[in-house]
Amino acid sequence: VYLWGAPGCGRSHLLAALAGARPVLANDAPPGAFASAGGPDDDMGVLVVDDVERLDAARQEALFHLFNRIQARADLALVCAAVFGETYRESVVAINKE
Repeated sequence: VYLWGAPGCGRSHLLAALAGARPVLANDAPPGAFASAGGPDDDMGVLVVDDVERLDAARQEALFHLFNRIQARADLALVCAAVFGETYRESVVAINKE
């Protein structure tokens, strides 16, 4: 699930409520946190990643691999949130031109 919206619309609040006591992976989480999440021993039910638009290249790649690991599991969901802005639109346009 991918949530996006303007700053202050409540994305992070919704993620925190969804996560409950579970940690939210954010743009300042160490890349290793993404690499270890969603492993075979992870029984959290849901993983949430906030501020996706602010992830650096290493964290983007780690999130990509996390997404692939979670796709193979029926017992774990991934929910991400980001600000929908010009940077995001520009990256989508660039990808679609390739």
